[in-house]
Amino acid sequence: MARLKSPDPFSASCADQRSAGSPDEQVELGNLRRSTASAYANRLRTWAFPRIGDIPWNLLTREEIGAVLLAIRKAGKSAGGIEQVRCPLTRFYQWQQNVEGYRGSNPAAELKFFMGKQPSKKARKRDVQWFRHGEAQTLLEACEAFKPRWVTFLMVCFGGGLRWGETTALARQDIDCGRERVHVARTWSEGGGRIEACKDGEDR
Repeated sequence: MARLKSPDPFSASCADQRSAGSPDEQVELGNLRRSTASAYANRLRTWAFPRIGDIPWNLLTREEIGAVLLAIRKAGKSAGGIEQVRCPLTRFYQWQQNVEGYRGSNPAAELKFFMGKQPSKKARKRDVQWFRHGEAQTLLEACEAFKPRWVTFLMVCFGGGLRWGETTALARQDIDCGRERVHVARTWSEGGGRIEACKDGEDR
């Protein structure tokens, strides 16, 4: 029976063989960014596999996954950390059901009880910390004095509201000086070590 065991949690057998449903396979299909898959793998290795890694995946229960999520909460980790364990497990079982013909239940489908109260999208949006005008000015002045080559980079970030990776991935053809516009179509992924599609999947 397959086991959710590190280092290859989604092996189809005891041999080093991936199952179509693993994060790496989802990256190849374009369903996940490489950096997201890397984050999932790190969280699973840290929190899930030490607790459930030796259990055959088709025998894993909702309560066993829930115990992992409770351990993460008790350790004071963020809601994002919990999601990076829940989400890949949910996707894995969805793939088994819809593609591989698995007829069992999805033990990761309903875990709200174990996840606790999560902040709403509106609350998460309020929590975003922006550079205040004075802070941005201080940073620009420091760059002008010590790292002048970064001034233009930061002004694009501040002026257009771009993420660091989005500014890094800009190409010459993305900049329309005449219309004073920047086309954001890609982002540099620090985790993936490459240029990828924008985080929200849409250019602007």
